[in-house]
Amino acid sequence: SSGIETPADRRMIARAQRMIGIGDFRASIIDSCSAAEMSLSHWIEEEFKSRYEDEKVAHQLLSRSNGIANLFKLYFAAHGSKMTFQQINEGLAGPRNRAVHEGAASEESDAQKAISIAWALINELAPVPQPADLLEQTQRSAE
Repeated sequence: SSGIETPADRRMIARAQRMIGIGDFRASIIDSCSAAEMSLSHWIEEEFKSRYEDEKVAHQLLSRSNGIANLFKLYFAAHGSKMTFQQINEGLAGPRNRAVHEGAASEESDAQKAISIAWALINELAPVPQPADLLEQTQRSAE
């Protein structure tokens, strides 16, 4: 093992994909939204820790911004995005909230859409390293 661990957001989105495979579309939507929310929270925390000397600023921003819609607004204001609020709200937040709060059944197409939007956002926040970058990182850690 190279000692490189798969980030939690990517493990969660992989689980969302597996949930589709077993027909649990509701769980897939919840996991997709959770993965994107994890990724946003991590980005916001790291970004604001680097912007401000006082690390409490990032924690205060995160504690006041709950849910993927509000986290996305904060990210968008700080960085901009290829994604739109409408995509996040209609493809992730809305379906997730209906699944969690109403126990709503979900369709496979809704789960696929949620995974697609979550993956796009996660990859925007933390692009997948290229093989050459992984090799270099592994070689540095072995020194």
